[in-house]
Amino acid sequence: MKKILFVSVMLFLLTGCGKNSITCSLKQEENGFVSNTSTKVNFKNNKISSYTITSDIDVPDEYSSSMDLLLEKGKEPYLQYEKLSGTTLKSNSSKNKIHIELNVNASKIKESDKEKLNELLDLSANYKTIKNSFEKAKYECK
Repeated sequence: MKKILFVSVMLFLLTGCGKNSITCSLKQEENGFVSNTSTKVNFKNNKISSYTITSDIDVPDEYSSSMDLLLEKGKEPYLQYEKLSGTTLKSNSSKNKIHIELNVNASKIKESDKEKLNELLDLSANYKTIKNSFEKAKYECK
């Protein structure tokens, strides 16, 4: 009996079932700016329960006097989601760094907001679909 239970647990773990989260990251460099974007997706019963999109941007010294403007520009793609149910947007900047974070809690999303949030990440997608989508977009997933 113990052997059957052990084999069942091992098969479950090896097939990828039951994965609770995945984090996919992408680093981009352009004109001295270095952007590290990551998305962590949490699953419950192979359905998205929440996700967080984080963008950390290193700003070249010559732009440090424009940090407020750069922070606002960095937030622009996320502002349309800020007031939707189940979402929170956080951002800050320091000397040469910008941090932007959008958190989405799937259980708190109103039905009327789901279509808009699906533009970011298909809430009906499973672990495998999410992983494949990000990897096609050149993200590294763990």
